Amino acid sequence: MTNLSQTSKYWVSSTDIRENVIAFIGPGSRKYDRLFYYFIPFNEEVSEDMFYLGGVRTLESSNNFKTYLKLEEEDASKIEVSPNIAKNFRAVNGFIHEGFAYFQYFSKLKPPSGTLGTASRIGRMCASTYGFDGWVDMPLSCKSGKTTYNEIQASTLVNGVLYNVYSSVQNGKPTFSLCSFKLEDVNKQLIRNLEDCIYGKSGRFGTPPNQFPCVQFYTQEECPASNIAEKVDDLRFNHLFGNSTSGLVMNATFVDNENITSIVGDYISDDCIFIALGTATGKIKKLCVNNKNEASVYEEVQIFGDTNPTIHSDMIIMNSSKLLVMDKISFKSVPLYDCSNFTNCDSCLSSAGPYCGWCIVTRECKPSRECSMLADSENQWLPFNTSCISILDVNPRLLTRNNPERKIKFTFNILPKPKNPLFGCFFDGQHAQADIDYSSSIITCEIKSEILNLRKDIPVDISGWFTKNGAPVQIASTNVSVYDCTLFTSCSMCTSSRFNCDWCVSSSQCLYVDNPNNVICKNRVAGLKSTTSINQKGSGFCPAIRYENSNDIGFYSVGIDHRLKIKVSNLPVNINEKVKCIFIIEGKEMVIDGVVRNDDTVQCYKVKFALSGSVGEVRTPVFVKWGSSSEHITDNVNNVSITIYNCSMLANNCGDCIFDYNIKYHCVWCNSSESCSYNHSTTCDSPLPANTLCTRPIIQNFSPSKGPVQGGTRTKISGINFAQSPSAIESIHIDADKENVPCLLDSSSYVRGKSFECVVNSTSRDASGFIIVTFVLRNQRTTATSLRKFHFVRPIIYDFKPKMGPVGGGTLITIKGSDLDAGTSCEVWFSSIPCNMDGQRRSFDTLHCRIIVKTPTTPKKHSLKLIIDNMNLRKPYPLFSFMANPIRPIIYDFKPKMGPVGGGTLITIKGSDLDAGTSCEVWFSSIPCNMDGQRRSFDTLHCRIIVKTPTTPKKHSLKLIIDNMNLRKPYPLFSFMANPIVREIHQEVSFIQGGQLVNVTGEGFSSIQTALMTVKAKDREFRAKCSIFSDTEMACYTPSIDKINVTIYYMNRLNVEVGFIMDAVNMASWSTTQKDFTFYYMKNPEIYPMSGVIKYTSNSQIIVLTIINIPPFVSSKHSYVSIKIGPYNCKIVSVTKQNISCLPPALKERGKTFQITVRIGNSFREIGSIEYPRMPTTSLPVHTLIGIMVIFLLSFICCTGVVWRCIQKRTKERDQMKQKLKMLQEVENKIYKECQESFAELHLTPINIITDSSQLPYNDYKTYCAKILFPLYGSSHRVFTGQLGVNTESEQFQTGMKLFHDYLLMDPYFLLLFIRTVEAELDFQTSQKSELAALLMVAFQEKLDYITEILFILLTELFGDAFDGREKPKALLKKTESVLENLLRNWLAFLLYDHATKSVGPHLFNLYKAIKQLSERGPVDEITGDAKFSLTQENILADYVEHGFLDLNIILQEDWNLDRTSIATEMEGLLSGREYVVTVLTCDSINQVKDKILDVIYGNFPYSKRKNRDCTELVYTTHTEQIVLREEKIEGFQNDSPVKMQKIGDYNLPPGAKLTIQERRRNLPINSATMTPLTKAKNRMSIALTLSRGSINSYQTLNENKGRYDHLLGFDNRSESRYHLCKGALSASATPSKEVFNVRLIQMKKWTEEHIKYLFESILQCQYRDTSLPPCIQFLFDFLDSEAIRYKITDKSVLHIWKNNSLLMRFWSFIIRNPNRVFDINQTKTEEASLRAVEQLFADAASAFEGRNSHLVELSANRMLFAQLVPFYHKWVLSFYSDVQKSDKIANEDMKDFLKDESMKRQGVFNNSYATYLLFQIFKRYQEQVLVAIRRQFNNEKTHQFYVQISKVNSCLGLEEPGYGIYGAYTSSQVLVAIRRQFNNEKTHQFYVQISKVNSCLGLEEPGYGIYGAYTSSQV
Repeated sequence: MTNLSQTSKYWVSSTDIRENVIAFIGPGSRKYDRLFYYFIPFNEEVSEDMFYLGGVRTLESSNNFKTYLKLEEEDASKIEVSPNIAKNFRAVNGFIHEGFAYFQYFSKLKPPSGTLGTASRIGRMCASTYGFDGWVDMPLSCKSGKTTYNEIQASTLVNGVLYNVYSSVQNGKPTFSLCSFKLEDVNKQLIRNLEDCIYGKSGRFGTPPNQFPCVQFYTQEECPASNIAEKVDDLRFNHLFGNSTSGLVMNATFVDNENITSIVGDYISDDCIFIALGTATGKIKKLCVNNKNEASVYEEVQIFGDTNPTIHSDMIIMNSSKLLVMDKISFKSVPLYDCSNFTNCDSCLSSAGPYCGWCIVTRECKPSRECSMLADSENQWLPFNTSCISILDVNPRLLTRNNPERKIKFTFNILPKPKNPLFGCFFDGQHAQADIDYSSSIITCEIKSEILNLRKDIPVDISGWFTKNGAPVQIASTNVSVYDCTLFTSCSMCTSSRFNCDWCVSSSQCLYVDNPNNVICKNRVAGLKSTTSINQKGSGFCPAIRYENSNDIGFYSVGIDHRLKIKVSNLPVNINEKVKCIFIIEGKEMVIDGVVRNDDTVQCYKVKFALSGSVGEVRTPVFVKWGSSSEHITDNVNNVSITIYNCSMLANNCGDCIFDYNIKYHCVWCNSSESCSYNHSTTCDSPLPANTLCTRPIIQNFSPSKGPVQGGTRTKISGINFAQSPSAIESIHIDADKENVPCLLDSSSYVRGKSFECVVNSTSRDASGFIIVTFVLRNQRTTATSLRKFHFVRPIIYDFKPKMGPVGGGTLITIKGSDLDAGTSCEVWFSSIPCNMDGQRRSFDTLHCRIIVKTPTTPKKHSLKLIIDNMNLRKPYPLFSFMANPIRPIIYDFKPKMGPVGGGTLITIKGSDLDAGTSCEVWFSSIPCNMDGQRRSFDTLHCRIIVKTPTTPKKHSLKLIIDNMNLRKPYPLFSFMANPIVREIHQEVSFIQGGQLVNVTGEGFSSIQTALMTVKAKDREFRAKCSIFSDTEMACYTPSIDKINVTIYYMNRLNVEVGFIMDAVNMASWSTTQKDFTFYYMKNPEIYPMSGVIKYTSNSQIIVLTIINIPPFVSSKHSYVSIKIGPYNCKIVSVTKQNISCLPPALKERGKTFQITVRIGNSFREIGSIEYPRMPTTSLPVHTLIGIMVIFLLSFICCTGVVWRCIQKRTKERDQMKQKLKMLQEVENKIYKECQESFAELHLTPINIITDSSQLPYNDYKTYCAKILFPLYGSSHRVFTGQLGVNTESEQFQTGMKLFHDYLLMDPYFLLLFIRTVEAELDFQTSQKSELAALLMVAFQEKLDYITEILFILLTELFGDAFDGREKPKALLKKTESVLENLLRNWLAFLLYDHATKSVGPHLFNLYKAIKQLSERGPVDEITGDAKFSLTQENILADYVEHGFLDLNIILQEDWNLDRTSIATEMEGLLSGREYVVTVLTCDSINQVKDKILDVIYGNFPYSKRKNRDCTELVYTTHTEQIVLREEKIEGFQNDSPVKMQKIGDYNLPPGAKLTIQERRRNLPINSATMTPLTKAKNRMSIALTLSRGSINSYQTLNENKGRYDHLLGFDNRSESRYHLCKGALSASATPSKEVFNVRLIQMKKWTEEHIKYLFESILQCQYRDTSLPPCIQFLFDFLDSEAIRYKITDKSVLHIWKNNSLLMRFWSFIIRNPNRVFDINQTKTEEASLRAVEQLFADAASAFEGRNSHLVELSANRMLFAQLVPFYHKWVLSFYSDVQKSDKIANEDMKDFLKDESMKRQGVFNNSYATYLLFQIFKRYQEQVLVAIRRQFNNEKTHQFYVQISKVNSCLGLEEPGYGIYGAYTSSQVLVAIRRQFNNEKTHQFYVQISKVNSCLGLEEPGYGIYGAYTSSQV
């Protein structure tokens, strides 16, 4: 600075940027209004003797309101110290509080006494005086354990409390702590220190009073805030700077090892002070300090990255919502909280932070002020670190069904208190009024008696009303249990239950304890939860069979007499009293008499067991019955059983018998009978000893069967009757052409009696031989010889491919050769680099391996080496070349976009070159996505999110690390949702075989991909899949547990632990963090076959099936059991313990026998058959019939004569009147039937369309673009096929197109001029403009940023023209006629492909499927496309068609050809060998039946890959013939009359008829209705040739057979003479008006309304769903908004129309009407008509059409159908436009990045040279006009540049170059005309002569010439 009026030597700032300067403004004294306080660090540049460390200056205001520092020395109070002392001070904080100015600083100054040391100090001075005369200070320090923190780093004042950050170094490592000091305590200590000094108790620096006495300072009048005792008010004292050693020491609130650099705080409540700590690593740590001075970090946020990350000490909290944070070079605004990420109360109150809390009114996490605005009540907002509302106790929780006490008290931890308290209980959805006791926080509700009979566990929701006329809000939920003791059928089940039940032994009943109607019971056992006071309590006092150590009490062979003893306890019978022993063998009960002994045992009398069939062993449960009628039975608590076995069925060979079943089962091998038998059996005379050799060892198999001649092959030999130990093997050798090749035994691999391994030695030649094994034991010798030979071979390598790969490895090598599958081990090497064969199979001629490079090698060539066992085979040529890696991986997208916070979500990433590199890591922010076991491919990568520590619900971006490359995907984000919660299981019992459908309810199911139900039984876990229906519902089938070794007896149950695995979230009940669910398994019911065939007699006939062990929970309405009679259901009417009764259906078809099939859970069994006999017929005698016929004939003749005479008398007018009446009657009948059917159809439920979005038949990107760009041609357009009429592979073509594209089309000036010029030509038609726009998009697919720039330049020009008066603003972009309008639609189509398929696609497909399936519910006319159900009146089938439903069993032909359809292997597996059930209408044509069959077979498979219906035929096979179902009878066709197409009902097929669908035979006629023009032309050619080759005249034959071959030739007149359901114009029958059938429109609307809603929601509200708004829409709307502002458009409807015309009406309407552009489907006329109605609704909603009720009559039926929905959807449109307008605008650079990513993603999809050539053809057509326009618009230099490039292109393509002059481009004719006009004839003649010479030299034609000038031949 120069020219200063005065200078000053007083510093008010520091020159060191690393140091803080403390400065603040406070109130002044009476002399000065305001004062400036400052404290600065020492400046090294100071050269004076004294340094002013701090000071106070005045602030004076002049007349121009500018405040400045007054620097005169007399107006300043300073802390003046020497530079050596100033170096010891560092300022930290300063502030004004209650009349004092405070400074906090760190001091290293040592006083004279040497007792102070380093200290962090606080000093104060009176703010109402001016100067440091009254300065007082003292130390403040912090302590944690034995560690003292005395170096202050940062400080903040919050609500009168200082929060200081200190540091200390321990063991060389710095640690940091947070301490709090009440400013009140600080001031008290300062006063005590000052009083000690004043009264002489101490001097300054804590010295004796006489050494450094206190100095007088100010009076109380001068400093009212001094708080000094009155007796010293008249004194003036002070303490010098850094004096007192008496300070405060506080315990640390928080300790951390991270370097803390800054602090800021905010007062929230007395229970929470918000503290934000900034660190040197760029983090913000958020804490909540409670009233106990305790704190913990609840959130960490990374603010700054790697560059200058240290957070500055100055942080500011703005409006309690944002935090301003600075580093050395920048600052950021950080939100203090984001409550919306927390979706449940627990996560909100534990992790959201102190600014957030749980709002009970809305059940959302939000700030207190937002919740308080919704309702006025106490406790409606729960703060941070508190508990959610929960139910502490339910009394009573257990209810009996006959319990008169039905009032339930719910005790809460806290209750909200609205102004008008109103609470209620919802028991299973039924409301009950609640009584409230706020003093005890108790709500009391009374449950109704009818609810007690509904279910066992009744869910209870307690809700409150917080707003007037508002809906109830659930505050808590629980359940109460209802029990029925009488359902327990055993003592142990009754007494071990959790209910208040007792077991009566004398009556074998489970009794209610509190039931006054209980029978008198003498012998009673109390339950564990019983309230009775008897000593016998628990299942230990039940009569039961008990064994402590084992539940298998013996092994008993069949056919032998046995006497069994059974241990019992608590049996209420006397000694020697008779009882019954019960054995359940193979489902049948075996009863044996027994007697009770004195040692608590039952002696069963002699018994001989038997097993049926081929059963080897059975575990048999044991029971004991007692009582006069054996009506009581013991419990079998531990499933005690015996094992009954049959040795002859356990083993069928000697080795298994004596080695496996000898010791435990006492089985021996009997040589005489060659069978395994019981040791003590009398049937075997000479059993084989156990320690001997079996007589007939057999080698059953060995592997591998061949090996290299070098040996080393490890062969596994398996068989039967081998020796017991390997020591018994004498030799193993291969008899290879008289050469015994040894095989060395590996003893460690020996499996007793069954298998072993040996290593084959080498041999000198190729040979083969049998394997011979010799066993020797003592004097026994046996030999086993293999049944096939072992072959010695020499493997050969022919070739391998590929020959090169990246140095990083990963190349899959395919090796070709012979005998490559020989041997056991195989290794492949390229020099020293291995080629891994893991998971790759070898075949005879092929071997696959993948190169593995652990350390990246340099690009080199290596030879192939193959090692098979001991053989080393080399392939010196060709060599494999390792190439450098020029690869750049790209990420396109990933899915799904959300998952649970517990992790486990399987992520699929799409991109390119994702298999590059060696190492690969995937992260979502700091959360890893594990790739273990997941393979990478070129375009796909899979990983599973692993969350070790559960995170909070947040959104994270994707990061991919491949080797050293770090690839980020900033959008879209992955959302972590709250973990799913299972609330209730609605079924708690299953049979062992599983298959029980269990409904599960809870929360958060939509965020998971897979769910499994897990059952843990006997320490084993079983799983079954679940189906997820919604966010709160899913259904699971119980897993089968029949693999566990446990026996469950009738009515006993096996309690299991049940849980769920959802992705990686394990919600098993054995986890203590989840709710325990009660679940148990019961014994499978046993189904017995029926004897004989049942004959059906009447409609009331009941079939009784014998199925024992049916528990009481199975009722007639239970879905677990079903009975089928053939394909029909047999209605279950009753279920008992031993039987199930069902009512068979009354069938019209008779004379058939149907199988009866029973399904229980997962098992199906045919148990018998039922016969439906033919109806009896009565016959009359022959002579009686003849008499009746004669009488009838005579009567008929008489009546005919009379009638004929009457008819002759009728007039012609009466005939016409009768005809009219008849037609009127037909109309009335049809209307009556239509009304009758319509009323019934109103009760039909809509079809539930559930589709997997990942399995939809999307068109690929190329096909999608082709169908939009070229609707008439699609992918067959020549821009895709390359059929351009030129050699596109030639170098000249490629060079020319590159020049035209890169130097002309890529020049925006040329391209814009080209578009404008061509479009202005009158002969350039609308279709050509559309094609030009399409070709431009194809040509610039890889330069989307460039074509976008061109598009918006044209748009800007269009808007400019409109406001210049050439166009009306409201008409802009309304049509699709110009190049710009077509280009805009194509641009949107290219950029919205991902959005149209992923977000909108599933809902569009669901709507299409719903319309298709609903249309097919009723008749559809194949010819006209009219249907019974449609959304348009024009497409309604205006006639009543008789029809019914017919089920067909469809069988695929065994040689069903799939090759031409390119169907994947997995699809072929689904098709082969399958039988399908297809439901059709009896009025369906044969083609419609084929379509429905193919729809069932292929499902959602792409239509273009399916087999065409015209290539198939349906065959119905009877006992005598095969009938081919044809569409029409060809022989009945006549040209002069319409032919009716045959319907499936015309063939009179029975229900369930089996049809075979097969390839059409060539000699059968083909339907011409679906032929392509090419097929029709081929057929015409083929038939003409066939006729011409015959022996008759071709022309005559073709004409004679025209009617027969019309369907093959595809003549159009044929379709006009056919009809399906209605003759239409060909019919003269009476048909009602279409208005009669409008009720069908309403029904169709009802069924499709929900799908339409979801579709419109996905289009108009996409920012609220799981995908973000596409950037192209935001960019386009931003442009429209800016144009509206630019031209000052105030009419909002104008901007609304622009947005409609540019997006909704231009793109989305087109997609809604044509879903076949997005999907590979067959869109028929029927579906297209309904989709047009949906499109009309969308257009009406977008264009603000309001179908008001007063105008409904004026509307068409189609628009009137949806008129009431238009205002509703119009609000969505307005909301959509408003939300987009409020969103952040997209910067141009961000849009360019997005467009470049899109271009990169679609790279290589199109051949832009083809499109460039077609553009060049358009240019050549209008070349002259374009060149003239260039000359007019540009200067000569620019024109010359364009001409040069055009000349080069023409030269490459061999075309003539244009003429050129000094003023522009001309043809030769134009030059000559100009010469004639300017010069006379003589001069003109001179020029002509010279031009002629030039032409002559070049061999060109001379121009025409006349007396008036020169002309070209064309002009002449």
